[in-house]
Amino acid sequence: MGICACSNSIERRTVVGRYTERHGSGVAVLDVKEDGTYDYVYGRGMDSLRLAGKWSFGYFEGEPRLRFENFLFGIPGYGTKVPGTWDVEVEKRLFHFGEISLCLDPDLGYYYVKSD
Repeated sequence: MGICACSNSIERRTVVGRYTERHGSGVAVLDVKEDGTYDYVYGRGMDSLRLAGKWSFGYFEGEPRLRFENFLFGIPGYGTKVPGTWDVEVEKRLFHFGEISLCLDPDLGYYYVKSD
């Protein structure tokens, strides 16, 4: 399980990049692009889920957040089967040299971590 902590020093340019999902039940890549769009791929081959949409960055109650439109989780048991909005806090992980992450389920240690 990872410990996440937020940091008010996060800026929009900091969140741009490739995130990978770490939970062991599949392969997921989330590319957050500078132009305000994203690509999401979950799975492999013919069974893969591929999505694209828009994202925005802002602060809510002093915490940095990303908001993804037209998002659908590939992980079984999360979200719905209809694309919607995913609003998530941007965090810097303690004990992981300040890596940027998007926590999905901190109790289970599921998170997207910026890999570039």
